[in-house]
Amino acid sequence: MHDKRKRIQKRAYEIWEAEGRADGHDEDHWRRAELEIEADERRRGKLMAKSDPPSRRQREVNSRRRVHQ
Repeated sequence: MHDKRKRIQKRAYEIWEAEGRADGHDEDHWRRAELEIEADERRRGKLMAKSDPPSRRQREVNSRRRVHQ
């Protein structure tokens, strides 16, 4: 969790800089950073799920399909 907080902090700082370092928007920048980091984590999770090797059961089903084709 500490790593996630650091990523959010870094991204919020980048947003603050990109918007001209204006005072009084720290909560907005933090929330935007949170949303971006969370979206990135979900996207990465989906990519990892797609790249996970098939389960033993799925390998059996796939091999049966090849035999019956």
